[in-house]
Amino acid sequence: MLDKIKALHTQIEAAVAATADEAEALRIKYLSKKGEISQLMADFRNVPADQKREIGQAINELKNFATERINSLRDEAIAASAGAAAAALDLT
Repeated sequence: MLDKIKALHTQIEAAVAATADEAEALRIKYLSKKGEISQLMADFRNVPADQKREIGQAINELKNFATERINSLRDEAIAASAGAAAAALDLT
């Protein structure tokens, strides 16, 4: 399970979004009710009791990282589109 968490962390870290819609698609893929992190939380029930603390912390860290990364990608995409719109507006 820890390998799956690390693999998702790598995927999220490598994710890119050129537009706010792409960032939203990433949010849905990873953080939605039927997203991959929610699936990890559902599988968490099957984890042996002696591993629950470690895996639970790893899942929570992954969720926080994914939230921050996707919000950052969305903000960058919005800023880039606002910058492009301002550059396209030539008042001369």
